Amino acid sequence: MWVRLPSLPHFDKLSASPYTLLMNWYVYILFCDQKMYYVGSTNNVKRRLLEHQTKQSNFTHKFSDIKLVYQEKLDSKEKALKREIQIKGWSVAKKNALISGKIELLKQLSRST
Repeated sequence: MWVRLPSLPHFDKLSASPYTLLMNWYVYILFCDQKMYYVGSTNNVKRRLLEHQTKQSNFTHKFSDIKLVYQEKLDSKEKALKREIQIKGWSVAKKNALISGKIELLKQLSRST
């Protein structure tokens, strides 16, 4: 069964087609070689993790041990990209607090910076 999508007046480069509006998007954090975090966004975490693990990513191809340590579901590509940029700007301590679910610590670290 086909569903006709409503006519949408404007798409920016973050939302290239009406189909991106129907998908869930995710921000994810990888821990690479037990020493470095990589933050990214995707609409398919399983596929993207496999791409990282099979050396199909420009940044993570140099790492041998890549583990998914965090993922967060968002309702649009734009929100996922904004959240990715936000998390990339965080300290390691803030990322650790987010990954471990220590929300109070994350709030304290946010106030102190």
